Amino acid sequence: PLLFVADEPAGLIRLYDPITGRLLKSSNQLDSPVHLLIEGDTIYVGAKKQVLSSPVPDPNDPHAPDWAFTPLKLSPKVQGSVSGMAFDDKGCFHVAVRTQQTVMKYQPDFTGGVAWVSAPMPDSPEFLLYIPDK
Repeated sequence: PLLFVADEPAGLIRLYDPITGRLLKSSNQLDSPVHLLIEGDTIYVGAKKQVLSSPVPDPNDPHAPDWAFTPLKLSPKVQGSVSGMAFDDKGCFHVAVRTQQTVMKYQPDFTGGVAWVSAPMPDSPEFLLYIPDK
């Protein structure tokens, strides 16, 4: 088991052993990371006006490189504070933008982002969870 933590004040994503509490790894410096999402072997982080990604690290690999997140090339770019992320059952990527009171929907290649038709929402979305139809 692994425990990933978005440490907003320190600007880091940290990886802990949830049984011992031992810190296993810390990421490169990020600008206010607030939300994490793992999809397949990739971990995504929402930080200010960016979504960044990295392969999920293997803490047991002594030859693993430093843990670095790089920005996704979302088209169009997010115009506000990213506060949540989710993939739907078709592979589309949804990004909550708290300061714009909307959720952006991107195609699986992270292009064609459009805001919900009902934007602005009556609240400021801060976490997303997508549950497909059964």
